Amino acid sequence: MSQTSDPGPPAPHGDAPEPSPGDPDPDEKFTPGAWLTAQEVAVLWSVREDWVRRVAHLAGVRSHTVPGPTYGTYGAGQDHPYYHPEDVPLAAVAIAEGRVEVESVWRTDTPDGRRAECWRRFRLRLAITLVLVWSSRSCWYAGTAIRSTG
Repeated sequence: MSQTSDPGPPAPHGDAPEPSPGDPDPDEKFTPGAWLTAQEVAVLWSVREDWVRRVAHLAGVRSHTVPGPTYGTYGAGQDHPYYHPEDVPLAAVAIAEGRVEVESVWRTDTPDGRRAECWRRFRLRLAITLVLVWSSRSCWYAGTAIRSTG
């Protein structure tokens, strides 16, 4: 005998799904200067910038994403999320009171979060250094090859 789950009450407007807490209000006009960037929100919440979207979703913060530029064959640039200025302070209080579960690795005010951010920056700097060393070696080899043939 199979059990079926109750589908719940019907959607309020016909078949349209009910919006989730993080969805922007369709009646509200988006203006980039009024909404907060991920960098601003990361500072207010003491959260690493990589995890702002996830924490905003957990806290039910309304957001709006502006698509990045398109580069034709080369793809598209990174999307830029913006967060509602009324929701961000409420979420900051909820995070501080522990009502929103934020992993310690996601935060900037915990040892785990600072360690993770330090390693991320170290890996980035190491990658840049390796690229520079590799490119300088290939230029040096090209220069010696030209001089030896001439």
